Amino acid sequence: MLKTGKRINSQRRFSEEFKRKLVDDYEKGIMSVAQMERFYNIRNGLIYNWIYKYSTYNEKNVRIVEMKDSQTNKLKELEEKVKELERAVGQKQIMIDYLEKMIDLAKENYSIDIKKTPTPHTLVVPRQPTSYELFTQFTLRGRRREQASCSSG
Repeated sequence: MLKTGKRINSQRRFSEEFKRKLVDDYEKGIMSVAQMERFYNIRNGLIYNWIYKYSTYNEKNVRIVEMKDSQTNKLKELEEKVKELERAVGQKQIMIDYLEKMIDLAKENYSIDIKKTPTPHTLVVPRQPTSYELFTQFTLRGRRREQASCSSG
């Protein structure tokens, strides 16, 4: 600003190479428009104009919607988690294949059938007696004792 309070109209000029670099960074996902706006101190409208002009993907009169930084980070984290889970599933599948091969070898070499199909009698789980059944058993046992002591006396 000058002493008189008037502002000097200084308009920055950007080279076409710089503009294309920003558009390329945007398309590759290196920086968002909001990040470029803050980093280079350039209005976002100007950046969008460059995107419309130099982008191979975006066209004029097509609205560009960007996710917020936190959503972008969350998306990256979720993608990493998906990759990690896919890796874990792959490792588990390798382990399953290995164990199935070991079972087949045990069957061939030692005639041991480890993969037995369960029959209903092997799956029967004894149930716990109810309180009424316990009371009945206790009462009957008590009477038997009384009868035994009466008949012996």
